[in-house]
Amino acid sequence: MGKGGNVGAARPLKLGACGQSERDPTTVCQVAKLKDELPTKKQLKDAVPPHCFERDSLASLALVVRDGVIIGAIGYLGWQLPTENLGLAGYALWNAYWFAMGTALTGWWVLAHECGHRGFSANNYINDSVGWVLHSLLLVPYFSWQYSHAKHHAKTNHMLDGETHVPPSRTWRKQHAGVHRMVGDDAFAIWELVSHLLFGWPMYIAFNATGARRTPEGVRHTSIPDHFRPSSKLFPAHGAWANRVIASTFGVVLVLVGLWLAGEEYTHTKIGMMYWPSYLWTNFWLVMYTWLQHTDEDLPHFGEDEWTWVRGALCTIDRPYHGFDWMHHHIGSTHVTHHLFSNLPCYHAQEATAALKAYLEPRGLYNFDGQPWPIAAWNVGKKCHYMGDIKGVCFWRCLSKDRVERKAERAAKKEKRAELAECRAEWLSPSLVLILALVLALTFYGGRLLCAAVEACLKQTLLVTSKRARGLRVSHAAVLSGCGRAVAQPALTLSSTNETQPIVSKPRIQSQPRDRVSPRLANPGTQQRSFCDPHAPASHLPARGRSSAAAVSQRQSPRSGSFGRQV
Repeated sequence: MGKGGNVGAARPLKLGACGQSERDPTTVCQVAKLKDELPTKKQLKDAVPPHCFERDSLASLALVVRDGVIIGAIGYLGWQLPTENLGLAGYALWNAYWFAMGTALTGWWVLAHECGHRGFSANNYINDSVGWVLHSLLLVPYFSWQYSHAKHHAKTNHMLDGETHVPPSRTWRKQHAGVHRMVGDDAFAIWELVSHLLFGWPMYIAFNATGARRTPEGVRHTSIPDHFRPSSKLFPAHGAWANRVIASTFGVVLVLVGLWLAGEEYTHTKIGMMYWPSYLWTNFWLVMYTWLQHTDEDLPHFGEDEWTWVRGALCTIDRPYHGFDWMHHHIGSTHVTHHLFSNLPCYHAQEATAALKAYLEPRGLYNFDGQPWPIAAWNVGKKCHYMGDIKGVCFWRCLSKDRVERKAERAAKKEKRAELAECRAEWLSPSLVLILALVLALTFYGGRLLCAAVEACLKQTLLVTSKRARGLRVSHAAVLSGCGRAVAQPALTLSSTNETQPIVSKPRIQSQPRDRVSPRLANPGTQQRSFCDPHAPASHLPARGRSSAAAVSQRQSPRSGSFGRQV
């Protein structure tokens, strides 16, 4: 809760009488911008005259009788209507009856609601007795609803723990965006109204539709928390509400059995036409009040990190319902007071609202919508679809606005791409094109020069390698020629295609020198060894033979022992 104190004067959130809201971000919804500065509940209570909190059982019972008389009179007229061979006039009369009876029964619904809040009487036995009877007649499980509705007041506009009409999140948008795109904005708004006002209440009490996201223990719901089973996760796990839940379900079953027995007596067609369409109109009004008093595109809901009790209670709107307001005990036009002080009797609500308005309006904390309720309902169905998040201060979003924003985002991206393309066109000026051409030319010719240099290096390397191989081959041939034998060695040469091909050299024959006499002829009686014999004395060899023999002896194979033979 807030610390209290005087908040500076600011214009309150007032929605225009023609249905257009004042969307000034500096003044709309002070509650969304204030938290600790909000007044406390005691300060708010001190602004209301003390006698407004006094409860009078007789005055409350007098309202029950008043509504009962109206309901009885409408029921008597409806009983006179035929159920067979209906013409256009007959259907028109039946529709008038259904609407009138449903509207009158809503008065009893509101008084039973007062009983659930302990605002009907100071005696709780009177509260529970009257509330159980009236709500059971309208197929409402009184004690079960009493618990969930008390939670609605304790956690008003809380995104996780609030009850009834808790806004859906982005998951809902993913599920319904395609339908909205297919049927259009107006048709989708009609579906929103029909689904809420016709099916909303049965879906809530049976399946907790639009109910809290968490159990009373703070755990996310994993099952269907209905209002009829004591074991439902809607109620606390300690089981203290079990007997009251059973009593609530018993009251609903008892009325259903009574309707069936009456149908057996007076025909089911007659009883069905008298009860069920009127019951749906009562649900219509119930959902209308709960929905419109807490929903508007200017009113926020709060995540757990931003919610406070005063903040949630002040996010309520008072709307005028004109002739229906009297019949429904001013529940719609005094809803801000009702959420701040739920046990305040309905017959003092108008006086208390005037006092609270005088206190809250100068601070910009009183919310009032003066437009007709049908227009307000249409705007809510068209503009309030889901919340973008469940944390922080959350405002309603609509699917049509999302489509417009997405189109604007796409247009902005397209414009940005066009700007980038224009910038690129500016960059590609003639001077820049010339510079780029020079860079490309230098890169091309520099690459060619580099390739030529690499090719020359490779050719030089191959040439040097070829010369070395040729030198080794010539040296080896010289050694073999020293033994007096013709030696033919293949040589390697570098062809034009850089491939090594063998070249056979001509045999070179080592002959005796002509100016020297053969040792055999000089001493024919002596057996001489070949001049290439390594065991012959060196003195018997010529100079060239001695050097060649020495070289041969050094290169002698370990297997053969010598290269030559004796002649």
